[in-house]
Amino acid sequence: MSQTFNSDYRISDTERQHAMDELGKHFASGRLDMNEYDTRLTSIAEATMKSELTQLFDDLPLAPSTPANVPATVSKPIDLMETPAMPSAEAMQLYRKGRNMKIGIVLASLVCSFMMLGVSEFAVNFMMGVTFILAIALFLMKLGPESWNYPNPQKIMREQRRDLAKQVMQRQGL
Repeated sequence: MSQTFNSDYRISDTERQHAMDELGKHFASGRLDMNEYDTRLTSIAEATMKSELTQLFDDLPLAPSTPANVPATVSKPIDLMETPAMPSAEAMQLYRKGRNMKIGIVLASLVCSFMMLGVSEFAVNFMMGVTFILAIALFLMKLGPESWNYPNPQKIMREQRRDLAKQVMQRQGL
């Protein structure tokens, strides 16, 4: 059964891109602050149906430069596939697996430190120093296999939104 008369339909990446461009125009004109723009941008990236997009623009006027139902021309498309729009379950699992491995190594060295309490004070102090150095090497210097250092998906998403906001502001000449 065909639903050709259904006004609500699944949207494409092009329609999401158009919505992001329009939202950028409203942000550049000062109708949205950074937090509201960021929230709506995330909603656009997550949207699957036309109705989800239209409700994000209900309180905004039509952009004067683009008539309704006419796709906007994009001089340089923004690559939304460069980083994930939302943290996928796989990305979260990879991040947690690496983080847990690093935490396990640091905790194991800490346990070894406490096991040496009866041996000598020097051995305990030495192992505590090793534990501290291990924590710095694993978490700050990101030493170890690349699989242990998968980036935090939330951080990737924040950076993606900042980059997108900068690109929109550059297009608007701000």
